[in-house]
Amino acid sequence: EQLAAAGKLYRQAGVRYVYLLHGTFAGNDAFGLFGEIARFFPELGQSLRAMGKSTFDKLIGEAGNYTAEFADRLANGLNASSLSTPIEVRRFHWSSENHHIARADAAITLLDELSGLELKSGERILLWCHSHAGNVLALITNLLVAEADDRRRFFRACRSYYRWPMLHRIDMSSWPHMQQMLDADDCPL
Repeated sequence: EQLAAAGKLYRQAGVRYVYLLHGTFAGNDAFGLFGEIARFFPELGQSLRAMGKSTFDKLIGEAGNYTAEFADRLANGLNASSLSTPIEVRRFHWSSENHHIARADAAITLLDELSGLELKSGERILLWCHSHAGNVLALITNLLVAEADDRRRFFRACRSYYRWPMLHRIDMSSWPHMQQMLDADDCPL
């Protein structure tokens, strides 16, 4: 009943999506190994990430984490008493490595995902975070309001992360995409 009441308030506030971001070490690649494998073998890296996250969720549960079961319970509760457009609850997985570049990558990847959502006028996204995922949101807010020169310095400093180190080829396409979007005069974010 309490979640249904919260869902009603969320709808009144225009919330269309709730994103759940787990904390440090609760993600799909806490040691960064699968990400490096994905650079050579993308499908294998993705499979290992999915398997690792699933295993972590089963072993640890909701400690610093949002499990699929939690997300389902939240969505069912928020939407229990409404026949209108449901509030969609999504889990956002990031590596959860405990360093700045991992949180920067999570910020860029999440911004890229959010920029692809089709929201009607007045619709909003609510972001829930555990632990260092709060720093992911802090990075996002800083990127959204940063001066163009400061944002360019951020992307330049991170370039060795999102470009293939040996060939200097970009292998994480969300990074240049978000840099262009954030630099645009008519940035939709």
